[in-house]
Amino acid sequence: MKAFQENYRKPATSDDGWKSQLPRGEFMIGADFVVDPTNYQASKSLLEAGLLLENGDPAFKAPDGYRVQDARTDGCVLTNHLPDPLDQ
Repeated sequence: MKAFQENYRKPATSDDGWKSQLPRGEFMIGADFVVDPTNYQASKSLLEAGLLLENGDPAFKAPDGYRVQDARTDGCVLTNHLPDPLDQ
């Protein structure tokens, strides 16, 4: 899992990476697996099932009441905060 998170973080933070995806995150993280949800509703359902969203944005601050925990690689966190896609 740590290797996956490190590989997620590298291109996301490079100058030619996909920084636009950092605030929303892309992957849902389980105990020993990763899911790439296909849409917002799928992400919401996976959060309700207990998975967390990986976020690699160094400026990320979850609103009060949301869970945030360190991921296995520096600079990433796992959270249950899923920004509404209409707000981005």
